[in-house]
Amino acid sequence: MTAASTVQGVIGTEFSGYRYQTVPTTDRAGNSIEVLKQVEVYKNLSGDVVNYTTGEVFVSVTGVVSGEQFNHSEDQKKRQGLNSIVFEKGSGISTIVDYYSHNSGVENVNLNARPINPTLTSGAGFIVDSDKIADSFNVYVSGLYKSPDAKNIIPSNASFSSYTNGSDGFQTGTYTFNNVMTGQSYTFDPVGLKISSYRETAHPQSSVGIALSGSVHGEDVVNQTDPITVIPKLNNVIIFHKTPTSAADRFTNFPVKLTPVYSHDYKVLGSGQFHPVSSFGTDANELVVDYTDGSEPVLHHNFNHHQDSAVTTFDGSGYLNKDLYLDGVKLFSGSDFDKFGGKLRLKKSIPAAGNKNLFFVPRPNSSFTMASGSLNSNLVTVDTTKKLLNEMVWRQGRREKKRFDYDTYLQGGKFAPNGEVSTLATTGVYHIFSGQAGTGFFNIRLTSVQDNAV
Repeated sequence: MTAASTVQGVIGTEFSGYRYQTVPTTDRAGNSIEVLKQVEVYKNLSGDVVNYTTGEVFVSVTGVVSGEQFNHSEDQKKRQGLNSIVFEKGSGISTIVDYYSHNSGVENVNLNARPINPTLTSGAGFIVDSDKIADSFNVYVSGLYKSPDAKNIIPSNASFSSYTNGSDGFQTGTYTFNNVMTGQSYTFDPVGLKISSYRETAHPQSSVGIALSGSVHGEDVVNQTDPITVIPKLNNVIIFHKTPTSAADRFTNFPVKLTPVYSHDYKVLGSGQFHPVSSFGTDANELVVDYTDGSEPVLHHNFNHHQDSAVTTFDGSGYLNKDLYLDGVKLFSGSDFDKFGGKLRLKKSIPAAGNKNLFFVPRPNSSFTMASGSLNSNLVTVDTTKKLLNEMVWRQGRREKKRFDYDTYLQGGKFAPNGEVSTLATTGVYHIFSGQAGTGFFNIRLTSVQDNAV
């Protein structure tokens, strides 16, 4: 193409009206007659027509020509990100909205689940609708976090170090683990003593144990071959391996599993399936699922005591960089807990009633932006300062499901936040259509603005 020009021309036709004309026909008696018939009339539609001229043009370029760099992650968020969260229902009070926005597109959050039929080995359960199959995920039912069956919390890279010789002819290697809390229950299982593949050479006098009060000597030491429930006396335990000094007895895999003791809500069946063991209900629309990579375990703490003005400190690094849920409700970073001196401090007041379950839950992804905002009373829209991409949203600590509890729009676009109509009521649901005068924007979304009973 060497040139282009714009002229007025015919770009199509449009309906203009009707006219009547006589047409020949034959009546029932076989006589030729003429009748009137209604005929549609169209007229030409004028508009700009661009005429292109093609040919060969040779261009001489001097200097250095560099190609345009395309940053997929930044461009994706810039082009596809939206910055207005619109909820299905309003609230009679001001509520906190907590949201994460990923820096690039992800495929492991806001997943749907569908029911599956019972099998010979399990009752009815759910399977995650995703092209990606994983067996480590976070599950929410009606906004509340649900706990999976407990797993071993000892990391895969754990090993015994600093073997020292004792006067009794034995050498001892130790491993100190800080991701435990005093007063909590754990299952100690020296599984490696029963599986020959765990070690290169077996020795009949080799043993492993766990120290609950900071010393491998004394009465607070458990040394046996079968699983047993233990309760640490400190915020750490020392797992040790004791073997004769003459034995070259080293474990190829860490021989101990340590599993928190708590009542779980579902059991992972494999291949993206899970089986509820508590009251999930049967409505898959109430479920939200996020996949995690399984590299970090879920940690648990049971509050059977009252916490008011004091704080509880969790020493282990495994408590950091996770989301916290107290009885299924998400806690807010900064106000409910924070990081101080490399440790997590829980500042949330815990009622005296006790038996509150606190879970430290791995996040689906490590690269995201965390923010929060306030949802004004009786309104349904929160405008974010930055564009959202594959966001995760909580309202007053409860996880919201996209396209069921909320959706995202371009601020000032198809849904006009400033044109919202708020209403106060104590009963019923009010469906409001509203627009923003003079802008051409209108709310095509059916908005449910409700009351303080929400």
